[in-house]
Amino acid sequence: MWPRLLVLAALVAISAAPAPAFEWAFPGVGAATHASAPRASEVMRLPGSPVILHQSNFDGAQAVDWFPNAHPPAPEAVLHAKGKGVYPCGYCHLPDGTGRPENARLQGLPTDYIIEQVQAFANGTRRAAVPYMPTSYMAAAAHAIQPADLEAAATYFSQFEPQSHTQIVEAATIPAAAAWHFVFRFDRLKHEALGQRIIEGPVDGERFELRDPATHYIAYVPEGAVARGRVIAEHGASGGPACVSCHGQELIGIAGASPTFLARQLMDFRSKARNDPSAAPMQAVAGQLTDAQIIDAAAYVAGRSPWTRAELGKAMSAQSAAPPPRPR
Repeated sequence: MWPRLLVLAALVAISAAPAPAFEWAFPGVGAATHASAPRASEVMRLPGSPVILHQSNFDGAQAVDWFPNAHPPAPEAVLHAKGKGVYPCGYCHLPDGTGRPENARLQGLPTDYIIEQVQAFANGTRRAAVPYMPTSYMAAAAHAIQPADLEAAATYFSQFEPQSHTQIVEAATIPAAAAWHFVFRFDRLKHEALGQRIIEGPVDGERFELRDPATHYIAYVPEGAVARGRVIAEHGASGGPACVSCHGQELIGIAGASPTFLARQLMDFRSKARNDPSAAPMQAVAGQLTDAQIIDAAAYVAGRSPWTRAELGKAMSAQSAAPPPRPR
């Protein structure tokens, strides 16, 4: 377990480090503010929610659950921290597993896959291509969670239907963007060139800060990125296999996910920072992609409608029924 003070110290060190080439995919917390800290007793409300919380409920020791009746009863590990200095699953990924741009959408993923990935975070075979605090938070939680709690949480998240809350917008010029809490905040009174980036941020910053699971995001991508990304997804790039060759036409597991998250994962695979035993196929694919192709592929996949659990089940059944490969 890592005390939060050590995590914060690491964050200061990272913020002082030189910016990586893909810095837009790994935004930090942004410039420090000097506003007085809110009182722990301050009342917090979210429109549409019957729940009343206080500022103290946002300290990371428990998940912020605005709609407790909108999901099945959650395991303890999802709602409450199981150890000092770590966050519960539902604080970062939200109680329904919808996730945020800085982390994974867990909805509908197979139980065994979630368990495997948490174990990869714990043993260091799943890391970020550059130092990234959400990855450090995940590694700390992976070290702390007990096997029974992990299985319960993974089973819980696997029962949800995947959702998408990000609108993909092609543009050459975008509202001025500044890193803010691992996403971007937009100043619509100013503008800047997008260049070869994906810039993603919440439509409503207040709802984002309140950890509303229905928060909507806008992701600005380069002009033509979606069409180019479709070619990569359907036909491959640089001699590599197409996305659909493994993920199917429905792009199971990835369709409708945050484009920033998708780009970050391709970077992690390409750099082999994601190096668990099941990562080899994606390392080979990502290793063939240029920076621009990563952006294009992420833009297209993120704009697709989310896959469904029924489609996943059908794909898994077909895979298990397929004859084993012949020895050569």
